[in-house]
Amino acid sequence: MKEMVFLRQSSVSMGGVEWQIVKLAEILSSRGYFKPVLITSDDQSVFGKTFAACGFEVFSVPMSNKKTFSAAVKILRILKNRDVAAVHTHLLQESLIGRIIRKKRPNIRHIFRVEVYPSDANPIWKKKFFYLVDKLTNRWVDCYIANGRYLSDEIINCSGVNPKKVVTLLNGRDPIGLPDEPVKIFDKPLPAKIAMVANFIPGKGYDCLVKALAVLKKKNIEIEARLIGSEGGTGSEGNEGRSHTSIIKELAESLGVSKQIEFYGYTKDVYKAIEEIPVIVLPSRSALHHREGIPNCILEAMSLRKLVIASNVGGVSEMIEDGKSGFLHNPEDFAGLADNLERVFSSPAADWEDMRNAAFQNWQQNFTFDIMIDKIIDIYKELGLVNHD
Repeated sequence: MKEMVFLRQSSVSMGGVEWQIVKLAEILSSRGYFKPVLITSDDQSVFGKTFAACGFEVFSVPMSNKKTFSAAVKILRILKNRDVAAVHTHLLQESLIGRIIRKKRPNIRHIFRVEVYPSDANPIWKKKFFYLVDKLTNRWVDCYIANGRYLSDEIINCSGVNPKKVVTLLNGRDPIGLPDEPVKIFDKPLPAKIAMVANFIPGKGYDCLVKALAVLKKKNIEIEARLIGSEGGTGSEGNEGRSHTSIIKELAESLGVSKQIEFYGYTKDVYKAIEEIPVIVLPSRSALHHREGIPNCILEAMSLRKLVIASNVGGVSEMIEDGKSGFLHNPEDFAGLADNLERVFSSPAADWEDMRNAAFQNWQQNFTFDIMIDKIIDIYKELGLVNHD
């Protein structure tokens, strides 16, 4: 059986991309398409161990910016005499390694699953350099799978990639539990509880949520917030070296809302953590360190008939239609987030049944994991990696 190689740098915890790689590998193997192999920067990371626990091979190769060529050389040695059909990459750094592999081994296809392209945290000159590098080397990418129309447009317009090589394919997600039942008491608001599921990094907008809670508290509206996620980075400018969790805790204390916030931490059982919570928020911002694609936490919320309130960044608007299947606000607009929260928790719960149903139906029709996998298989067929039925 031919091998499908996934190149992915390790991280502190399992994010949405890592879980998708594991799930995709399991399905490709179970359907008899490919033998999955992972090459990561730390085979002892949670990601590496999770992939290995599925019975797949894992290799460790350093992949920092300064080690692009040496990483490619080491990986080519690993792949020597192996029957590899394609390599999957997800970030530019990994993709540059994939391009070297593709140049040296023309029989190996290179699929670039673009999640972030590139981060808005980069200065303009660095983004232009990114586009130039991509333009000069994209001949060694066989297919760009862009996680959102906004990414497809950027790839084509900024890097001059042939549109025929770019496919827009939004992420999918399996249900993680039973969807919420319709409300039984129509004239009362939803329980004033919200949850946010995201790693603790500056770009996720935890500070925006805390400030929104403070705005509402001044109006005598107190909302319980459960923050679910592991420590994923340190503070922003002026707070270097401090965990982001500690910064958010300090902010909550200074604004007088710390008693409303539960720092739940990381959990594998997200469903249990949000089962009794009707509203999921994600106030990410595109300007610092991170840009959302198709966030897993929103897909999970949609599949559970939760009400979604999120910032309008990345591909979020391709999932949630403002006022129809959820509420959107501008990034970093804590007042806008507060307004949406106030609207939800000051109105009868019945007012939001159509909105919750619209999100749930959108997930069923467009965002299940099976739908995503079938579309990826179609891409493999077009690349000649899998025979047409």
